[in-house]
Amino acid sequence: MENVPPPANLPRPDAAAQANFVAYRAWQLRTQGFTTPEAELREQFEQTATGGVGKPRRESNIGDAILAGEQKYKEIRLPILAVFNGNGALEAQFLEKSVPSARVVRIPHGQHYIFLSNESDVLREARTFLESLS
Repeated sequence: MENVPPPANLPRPDAAAQANFVAYRAWQLRTQGFTTPEAELREQFEQTATGGVGKPRRESNIGDAILAGEQKYKEIRLPILAVFNGNGALEAQFLEKSVPSARVVRIPHGQHYIFLSNESDVLREARTFLESLS
């Protein structure tokens, strides 16, 4: 079975966690407090012949590609709400500096999929932002 890399600072999934995508999502919930939608996992990882979670589909760092294209976001003229977890400091700083009109919200202790791990916080911020547009 291929060794699936975990997110930074988390334990590696064992063979049982990689047995299938349902088991991988259960491992995520135990170790990270949220689960990635199964369709996204299937986009990120190959499936083994036995239905397990295989190797990543892409070797490149998607984050690097996003940062390489960040210049185009400096020209945004519409109201922006950007919600970041506690680890999104660089992206939040970039947005605050590049688009001063953006409303940047940092939610401490949020996970990468903050809309899942901190759903009520994100909804509250979205409602507050939408009300400010009226």
